[in-house]
Amino acid sequence: MTERCGAGADGTHAARRETRGGSANKWRGGALAGGRDPWPNLFWLVDPRLFQRASALEHEGRVQQWQREVAAEPQGEFAAALAAAHHEYGSARWALLSDADREYCLGQPWAVEALRDAGVGGLRYTSQVKCLHAHLAHALAGGANPVGERVLRLVREGEGEGRQ
Repeated sequence: MTERCGAGADGTHAARRETRGGSANKWRGGALAGGRDPWPNLFWLVDPRLFQRASALEHEGRVQQWQREVAAEPQGEFAAALAAAHHEYGSARWALLSDADREYCLGQPWAVEALRDAGVGGLRYTSQVKCLHAHLAHALAGGANPVGERVLRLVREGEGEGRQ
């Protein structure tokens, strides 16, 4: 896992969801890394097959497609669900902090922005679609994430298989 994410194991919590092949497909990390540096990614997509499929969907332009959808209908159902997913992600990340860590962060405005106020993968705006891997990992971890749910549906339908 450390090799896949390029991050140390400080403050991480193993959270496995098994695939049919028996490998974990997502991993949950801690919100503050070793030296109390904010770490906005809470869930990581670690299954190589899912990672490749999400990458292929990004290459096919799904991020831009869904970003255009949000821009075209900012009050629409998809945009509202995306905003809720970002808020849920930030709240979950903040809740994992100890009381002492939350107190530390409250004294560091940048830490509050990165850990409480930012959404999926550290995105600042609730209308943003960026990394399909982060959205998919959030959905696999049980988060109500419309982007992650779309990615999972497309993967199950065979989309993104052409690129390895």
